Amino acid sequence: MAAMPDVLEASPLTLVRWRPADVDEVLEAVRSSFAELQQWMHWAQTMPTREKQWEALTEGSVAFDAGTDFGYLFREAATGAVVGGGGVHRRVGPGAVEIGYWVRSDRHNRGYATRATEALTERAVGRSVGETPPTSGRPAAAALAGTLGPRPAPIPGLDREEGDDTMPTLRVVGPGRAGTALMRAATAAGWDAVEPVRRHDDPTGAARAVDLVVVAIPDAAVAEVAGAIEPVPTTVVAHLAGSLGLDVLAPHARRASLHPLVSIPSGDTSLTGAWFAVAGDPLVADLVAALGGRPIEVADEDRASYHAAAAIAANHLVALLGQVERVAATAGVPLEAYLDLVRSTVDNVAALGPAAALTGPVRRGDLATVERHLAALDPSERPAYEAMADAARRLVPCG
Repeated sequence: MAAMPDVLEASPLTLVRWRPADVDEVLEAVRSSFAELQQWMHWAQTMPTREKQWEALTEGSVAFDAGTDFGYLFREAATGAVVGGGGVHRRVGPGAVEIGYWVRSDRHNRGYATRATEALTERAVGRSVGETPPTSGRPAAAALAGTLGPRPAPIPGLDREEGDDTMPTLRVVGPGRAGTALMRAATAAGWDAVEPVRRHDDPTGAARAVDLVVVAIPDAAVAEVAGAIEPVPTTVVAHLAGSLGLDVLAPHARRASLHPLVSIPSGDTSLTGAWFAVAGDPLVADLVAALGGRPIEVADEDRASYHAAAAIAANHLVALLGQVERVAATAGVPLEAYLDLVRSTVDNVAALGPAAALTGPVRRGDLATVERHLAALDPSERPAYEAMADAARRLVPCG
C-alpha cells in the first residue's frame, strides 16, 4: 500500500489525520450522530467520554506514524467543521486493506462519503472505487477488491450519497390534496413515493425502510399522529403545517417542516418551482431542490407570522374575490370581467411593490367616491369594504 499523507484533498472535503488536539470537535460530531453510529459501528456501542475519545485519537495518531493504520477526520472545506471520519486499515489480513467511513447525521445526502472513499482508495492503491482490479502483477490491489467491494447493503437514509443510483424514498401520512400533490411531484422528480398511510391505517410503522415521512394532515392532529409513528433513527419525519414548529414531531430525532407556498385545491396541483418554507433536517431542502423549488428558512418562533401572511395572501384574497362577485352581481356584471384587473394588479405589485402599485379613490384622497361606494353597498358588505379602505390608507404616503 502507498504511504498516506497527513492531509488529503477531496473537494468539498479536506481529510486530515487524527490528532488528540481535535478531541472536542470529534466528540461533538460523534455524540450528535450516536443513535445511528451505535447501530453500525463496533466502536460506538457506548457513548464515549472525553477521556476515551482522547485515548482513541492518541492511539490512532501513533498508528499513523507507525504506518499500521491511517485514520482521518473529514472536514468540510467551506466551514472547517468535522463532518465525519474514516480511514485505511490493515486489519483484514496480509496484502489487503479496508476502507471505513462515517458521516454525521446532519450532513447526509451530500456525497461526502463517496468523495472521501474515492480519495482514500486512490491514494492507498492507486485506483478508483469500483475500478476492475488487474488480474496479475498487483496482488495487493486484487486483494482489496474483496474488502472494499462489494459494499455492504445501503442503510436507508445513512449510506445514500450523491451519485448513488438509488433515489430517496418518501412516505406520506395522509394523502389528501397536499399530500397527494407532494407525492406526485416527488415521483416526477425521481424520488420513490411508497404506499401512503391513509386515514384509518395504523401509522406505527410509517418510518420503516424510507428516508422521509411527511405528515400531511390537519394541524391539530400532527402531534398525535407523529407521536404514534415508531421512531427510526435514520428516517426524517416532517410535517406540511405552515404554522407549527418542530416540537410537535417529538420523539423523532430527525425532524423537519416543509410548507409549500401554493394554493392546493386538488391533488393535481403542481408544486414544481414553488416556494417552500423549510426548517430542520436538510433532507427536505434536498426534496425542494429536486422539485426545482425555492426554499425559505423559517424559524419556529416565526412560523405563526409567516403562516398568517400566507393566509392573507391566499385565503383572504379568495374571500375578497367572493365579495367582488357578490357586489358585481348586483350590477349584472360577472366575476370574470374583473379577473384581468386582479391579475394586472398582482403583476404591478410584483414589479413595483404594494405602495407604488396602489391606485383608486383612497390613493387619490377621493373621499366622496368612497362614500358613494358605501351608500351603494348592502349593509353586510360595508365592514369588509371599510376595513380594506383603512388598510389601503396605510400605503398612502403622508402629506
